[in-house]
Amino acid sequence: MLLYVDGVLEGEGDHDGKPGFMDDPLMLGSGKIWPFMGIIDDVGIFSKALSADDIKNIMNKGLSSTLAVVSLSGKLTTTWAEIKK
Repeated sequence: MLLYVDGVLEGEGDHDGKPGFMDDPLMLGSGKIWPFMGIIDDVGIFSKALSADDIKNIMNKGLSSTLAVVSLSGKLTTTWAEIKK
């Protein structure tokens, strides 16, 4: 698993692809104790590790023009991204 922040690799580690040890839902920007204080603009979860070039392309061109294999039209995240522009 690779973690990029603003296009820069910030962390990496092995992951077997199985969910965590708890039955809780995946929470981004929140947790059981302290919430993230700030703005999380874009989040992507992929079935394989992307290269630094893949990440840069997504940052510069957007997800729908780089990797999407299904239509993102009308989906909440892409609609919100368009509204923010």
